[in-house]
Amino acid sequence: MDWLKEIPIGQYVAGKSSWLRLIDPRIKFSWVLMFLITPILSSSTWRVATAIALLLITFISSLPKRIWWRSLFLLLVFSLFVGLLSMVLPASEPSSQLTIRNHIEIPKAYLITPSWELFKLGPLNLGGISIGPLIVDRRSAELGIKTSTLIFTVIHSVNLMMITTPPEDLVWAMRWFLLPLTKLGFPTEKMSFQLLLALRFLPLVQEELQNLFRSIGVRAVNFKRL
Repeated sequence: MDWLKEIPIGQYVAGKSSWLRLIDPRIKFSWVLMFLITPILSSSTWRVATAIALLLITFISSLPKRIWWRSLFLLLVFSLFVGLLSMVLPASEPSSQLTIRNHIEIPKAYLITPSWELFKLGPLNLGGISIGPLIVDRRSAELGIKTSTLIFTVIHSVNLMMITTPPEDLVWAMRWFLLPLTKLGFPTEKMSFQLLLALRFLPLVQEELQNLFRSIGVRAVNFKRL
């Protein structure tokens, strides 16, 4: 029943068995920002490289497997599902080939367009229903790779930082970065305190949610009959 406690996503786990805990929180903030910002306008190669780098950091971090392997497995499954769905769905519609000139006057070399189809399946006939054809071209493949790697990079990089850094250190690092804004009247103290409260109350909210699921399971509540 206590499955939420077995997947500590976004919760600090105390210990001394990893070198990630010894890194300055300001450095962790910097490389997390790098993982969050650089994939936005980068190529698919860079996105895949950042995802592989995160996996290598996780495997050599010396963190106990019970802390990260469940969340990592679920995140990988979710990212691959979203990536495959992005590949299957059409990325764009074919543009209409309308020209002012007569097609006889246009040289044949300009009429030949390269085919970027990487995979094609169908159309399939199932019980009189036609499905397909399923086409995966270069654009849809790149969209699937970018989507899946972006989801994995954003969630896992932040999760690695939060499970190895106490909330007080995270708030201190954020205040250090926002210190120049205090001269402009930016409320850094108030914002830092709100962030600290959110990080502190996150485990309590998960525990209450777990208790709610447990009470529903014990009472055998059928939501369809309510």
